[in-house]
Amino acid sequence: MIESLSHNTALHMAVIAALPIIGGLLSRWHGGGFIGGSPKILKAFLWSILFAFVSFAAHWGHADWKIVAGIGLGVLAWCMVFKNTGHGGGMDLAHSVKEPGAGRTPEKLEYLILWLHGRIDQYRYDLLLLTIIGAFSTLAPAIAIGWIHPLHGIAVFLGGAIGKPLGYAIGWKVYPRRDDRKPDDFDEATEIGEFLTGVFAYGGLAIAASAVF
Repeated sequence: MIESLSHNTALHMAVIAALPIIGGLLSRWHGGGFIGGSPKILKAFLWSILFAFVSFAAHWGHADWKIVAGIGLGVLAWCMVFKNTGHGGGMDLAHSVKEPGAGRTPEKLEYLILWLHGRIDQYRYDLLLLTIIGAFSTLAPAIAIGWIHPLHGIAVFLGGAIGKPLGYAIGWKVYPRRDDRKPDDFDEATEIGEFLTGVFAYGGLAIAASAVF
């Protein structure tokens, strides 16, 4: 399958070009868009499987198949866990009065930077939180792919680490205030942020896929 995809240039280019949009739709679905009530584990699995597949393919032919399979499964598990790591405390980008100790519990990864809360302005704190969460979400595939293709592994990492805070920052530029409009799939800052998070993360994956296949 890997070899046939590599030799089918048109399909190869179409799949890679489509990856950012696929990522955006998956990320928005994961955030609650399109189909309500979908199991979180299913959404996390579908989000993660392509990171795992590209990581698997990057090592194909470079190691024993058992090791390659282990890499793929490890990346899958990592991405599923960290896609479901909460980021609600940062996605408001200082538009909410609820903060640690004042109405909300810190996110799991937020404990890494909790000592900074109150020492820097809330907008930068929330951006930093999103950066950390985004970085963890793509760290495993970045290492796996980067072991064979270093520069492309960096692209995968940056797709998460920069893409997540950038996506939400753009979202709040598009919809700079909170209001009581009827919820829809793309009419709130955080919904735009969810979509762009996927676009940027899968954009990094597309860059890696262009080297792997």
